[in-house]
Amino acid sequence: MSGGIQDVRIQDITAIQTESGIRIKTGVGRGGYVKDIYVKGMKLHTMKWVFWMTGNYGSHAETHWDPKALPEIKGINYRDVVAENVSMAGQLDGISGDPFTIICM
Repeated sequence: MSGGIQDVRIQDITAIQTESGIRIKTGVGRGGYVKDIYVKGMKLHTMKWVFWMTGNYGSHAETHWDPKALPEIKGINYRDVVAENVSMAGQLDGISGDPFTIICM
């Protein structure tokens, strides 16, 4: 099982020529959590994704992982985000039976 990340504040940043503005990645068998993330005042230029959240990220380094260990993705808030020259506004790819909750954009 993974640990978690919580109570993160990101404010007044500029990102130029990155793959994504904010990326959250996890997967079945990882467990853990990503919650209470607050992003405000972000300016993004020339990238593929503004928001990219996936619950289907990669393989496992361990051979004995628990397929019942589901991550908790909750309380993700984006406010005052401006983006120019992006391919897609976002991709949200959740986990069947384990939804992302309280996502505000």
